[in-house]
Amino acid sequence: MRLKKSKLAILGGSKTIKSMEPHFVWPLIDKQIERAVIKQLHQTISIYDKSGIFKEFEDAFAKYRQRKYALLCNSGTSAIHSMFVAAGFKEGNEVICHVYTFFATVTPLLFTGAKPILCDIDENGNIDPQEIKKKITPKTKGVIITHMWGIPCKMDEIVEICKENKLLLIEDCSHAHGAEYKEKLVGTFGDLAAWSLQGPKNVSGGEGGILLTDNEEFYYRALLLGHYNKRCKQEIPKNQPLYKYTVTGMVLKYRAHPLGIAAAYEVFKNLNKFLKIKRFFANKIIKELKNLPGISLPPAFF
Repeated sequence: MRLKKSKLAILGGSKTIKSMEPHFVWPLIDKQIERAVIKQLHQTISIYDKSGIFKEFEDAFAKYRQRKYALLCNSGTSAIHSMFVAAGFKEGNEVICHVYTFFATVTPLLFTGAKPILCDIDENGNIDPQEIKKKITPKTKGVIITHMWGIPCKMDEIVEICKENKLLLIEDCSHAHGAEYKEKLVGTFGDLAAWSLQGPKNVSGGEGGILLTDNEEFYYRALLLGHYNKRCKQEIPKNQPLYKYTVTGMVLKYRAHPLGIAAAYEVFKNLNKFLKIKRFFANKIIKELKNLPGISLPPAFF
């Protein structure tokens, strides 16, 4: 029996999936998220300090990665900008950056006056440690990496390079909520790390971002950049030299929206469950495709 040939849908043939789009929307808005957002709606829709849903989310997010300080922002981009300011990058400094990444990993650096130095990537699309070495000059002050598409960079090599050259290491983990490198969570290797909480990210509140650090001074500078007055006065000690700037800070407002964070917190509570499901299907896809000619797959960290 000969099978009848059919056209691919993209070439005018009939579609295999005929249900109306969108077929899948993330995050899944279930009753739990609805209840959390409605509850927050009736509590407050504006939080000026570290309290309520902000405190709950920040404390849980920091504990998950065993970091001291967490700071929510209104986007991953503003969280990255906060890291650059916290690190003290300024005119005359060079910061080595991914050549292949979302542009917001690098562009906030321009507001500090520092110069981004683009660095080539390895076969998985991540920054190449050997190329980092070639880019280091006396002006180099730091390295920012992106764990592209959730695949961790070669962190042992990168950490060693930064330590040897006394460079700050900053991680953009926006694609990599819950990802691990050699059984250690990404975002725990560097001096600062940031995650996006935007639409399709594994932890999503629609919009939002968060940064983590163990460095007290960095944390205070990030606070001053976009969280002036009440929160700065609440958290920066009066005997700290930066306290005198608490009322106005650096006059930017990077506060997150409580409703988005209420949704993101419910997603975050189920992160490990979601990751288990994603890894199950990722492994099935890798298994089925790995022997096909012409296809190269990234290493699986599952």
